[in-house]
Amino acid sequence: MKQILSFILLAGLMPLISSGQEDPFTVKNDTVLTIVSGVETGSYFQIAQDLIKYSGCKLVIKPSQGAINNYALLINDPLVNIGMVQYDVLLKGKQHDYETKKQISENLQVLIPLGYEDIHLITRVNSNILSVKDLAGKKVSVGNPQTEGTSITTGLIRSVTSVPWEEVNMSFDSAFVALLNGKIDAMFFVGYAPVQKLKALLPTFNQLIKLVPIEEEALAQFHHKTVITAGTYPWLNEDVATYAVRAYLVANIKTDNQVNIAAYEKLLNAIKNNMDILVQNGHPAWKKVDLSFKDVKWPVHPAAKKVFKLK
Repeated sequence: MKQILSFILLAGLMPLISSGQEDPFTVKNDTVLTIVSGVETGSYFQIAQDLIKYSGCKLVIKPSQGAINNYALLINDPLVNIGMVQYDVLLKGKQHDYETKKQISENLQVLIPLGYEDIHLITRVNSNILSVKDLAGKKVSVGNPQTEGTSITTGLIRSVTSVPWEEVNMSFDSAFVALLNGKIDAMFFVGYAPVQKLKALLPTFNQLIKLVPIEEEALAQFHHKTVITAGTYPWLNEDVATYAVRAYLVANIKTDNQVNIAAYEKLLNAIKNNMDILVQNGHPAWKKVDLSFKDVKWPVHPAAKKVFKLK
């Protein structure tokens, strides 16, 4: 158990800085919060857009390359206030703090839980890969280890299962092309189902890929069991068991001041009061948000405790 945790938590985080996109919005509250999201075609970015549209708060979206990049920006860029991060990325940061005798990760505290991101294991439809154990000896894309949380999640899967696949470091787009061209055998990706890029494939591509179930019981101590149901994607004709990773909207308390905290409270109240609208009109991830905080495993920000009346 300790060896598994060490595997996923030991590596240091690269202080990556992404170029920002600043687009001021005219709203009643003059306080501007900068939110770091993901790539502009990804779920995190769409969730950030929902917050702008429905919160009535003044937010500036700063795109990034993924959950690890988000963490780096949150701890290194004093102009970034809030952002979306996977739980296992936070744990990796915490372990890095332990190894370097620093206290950085504890500056990030949860504003709201953002449900669970689904682990997708994708291969070609004619592949003989039917389970994780069939990845042995295969070339498998595990994401970009400098920017994407997928790389951390897959590192845990490999450590838990002891399946000796050949690791290939590629971002989603590069990996998908490599998969279709036969240069790799499978790819992992962590994202809220339905992932837009997988949902909006041309019909030609729909006939070329499939999802592989992830059913290893040992993973249940780290992640949440779930099912990606038939019809989630046009090419998915049956339910596929997998696991999902917790995600959070967090704030850096090092940037807290009286004005920012008031803005956090306004944002959280808007989310609480508009959940029905977010669920109906926003990204599908809002359907998985539980504002009871019952499964939150990271320190909660005082603004969230106040708004949601948490102990």
